[in-house]
Amino acid sequence: MLGAFSIGTLTFLAGSFPRSRDLIQRVLLALSNIYEQNLYLSHLFTFSNVRPSVVSNRGRRLPRPIARGSRSKRGFRIPV
Repeated sequence: MLGAFSIGTLTFLAGSFPRSRDLIQRVLLALSNIYEQNLYLSHLFTFSNVRPSVVSNRGRRLPRPIARGSRSKRGFRIPV
């Protein structure tokens, strides 16, 4: 087994390990982005299927609009 690895082989391996690590990192990042987009779309479609819970106001009288602002008989003072 003596001399099984040459300087060229060791140089090749030293360069290929970081490249393979970067490739695996990019693949996992791409899968993470796909999952995140899928989750966003899933939540968006779930939200769009929600029906409003507000009922119609038919038959109820609306309050009169405020004609004047509020008044204070004693005046108004901001505490210091």
